[in-house]
Amino acid sequence: MMLSNGLANHLIQFSSSVSKVIRLKFEFYISIFMHPSLSI
Repeated sequence: MMLSNGLANHLIQFSSSVSKVIRLKFEFYISIFMHPSLSI
């Protein structure tokens, strides 16, 4: 029971860190895309 609990906590932390990275990359690309001087 302890092993599955630790694994669940690890998966939750991993997925939250992955979602943070995805959000940062998404905001980065959106800011580049919406920048007026870089728009074609």
